[in-house]
Amino acid sequence: MDETLRESHPARARPSGRAVSTLLVLVLAGCVDFDLTLKEDGSGTFTLQSTAPNARFDLPRFFSPHVKVLSVNRTGVAISLQGTFDDVTKLSTAEMFRRFTIRRTHLGGQERLRVLYRNPALVQVPPEQRGVWVVNIGVDLPAPVRFANRGGVRTGARVVWHVPLADFQEKRLLKLGLRYGSGNVEPAPAGNARPKRHGAAVLGHARIV
Repeated sequence: MDETLRESHPARARPSGRAVSTLLVLVLAGCVDFDLTLKEDGSGTFTLQSTAPNARFDLPRFFSPHVKVLSVNRTGVAISLQGTFDDVTKLSTAEMFRRFTIRRTHLGGQERLRVLYRNPALVQVPPEQRGVWVVNIGVDLPAPVRFANRGGVRTGARVVWHVPLADFQEKRLLKLGLRYGSGNVEPAPAGNARPKRHGAAVLGHARIV
């Protein structure tokens, strides 16, 4: 095990203070890439890499009963952390990811993954800084990607988002969503359809009341 990781194990570390999102802190210092690999059962691994002088990870904040750090490596000004999780929807049990809510929904032959980032403190980004910093988020899935929002680039079973840092800073909520699988999306049961109101008539594709 990496010596830095051994010294920073939560069992021997001091209690951490208020968590600050790792992605935002590191992006301000340089380039950040976050890659996640998801298995069929919802478990998987992740890699967080930052290219910035003197960048460090606050390792205790990456640990929880469901999230573990496997290794930390430094090469020049680049530092990378590799971790594992037993359930992607429980990543937020680690303090560093607590602002992210992840939901996984079965849709017949496909599955939907939704990520919601909550920003408790809005910051107005100066115009000259817009577009300068970007968070690169990549996800490898166990089946082909069928849909990704926010212009996610799909290549087989992988999707990559390039999200401006300003979006994390200026918006209260930021949503990432994707759908993957080889089957068709299961249609909603007929019993869940909204009943027509009395006196409603359907004309072509328009509904007139």
